[in-house]
Amino acid sequence: TFVSETKLDVKLHESSSGKCIDAENSTISLNVDKNGRYSVNGVLLDQHDRSAIAESLLLNTRPGDSNQVIVLSADSKSEYQSIVTALDALSSVGLYNISMKTVLHQTNKKKD
Repeated sequence: TFVSETKLDVKLHESSSGKCIDAENSTISLNVDKNGRYSVNGVLLDQHDRSAIAESLLLNTRPGDSNQVIVLSADSKSEYQSIVTALDALSSVGLYNISMKTVLHQTNKKKD
């Protein structure tokens, strides 16, 4: 699998509530852009199927680290299947401590 360093342009889904997680060294980021492309820790994957995602996740995890958190960020325009594929790849390698990254919903109230 060929990879290249890049940042995906991801416009996050909105949420009206949530908690911040402590992004320590044990955090792995998995991003899905609006075109269904994936990156792991900022590295764009050349292939965009479950096995390629799983392989990249395995290369970035520390076996036995029970504190490891996967932060899944999906563009608000990404297809639902792309998110399901990401979740399937995570479970296929035994990663279940997953946080979905969102942005806080902003109300457009005018101030007088």
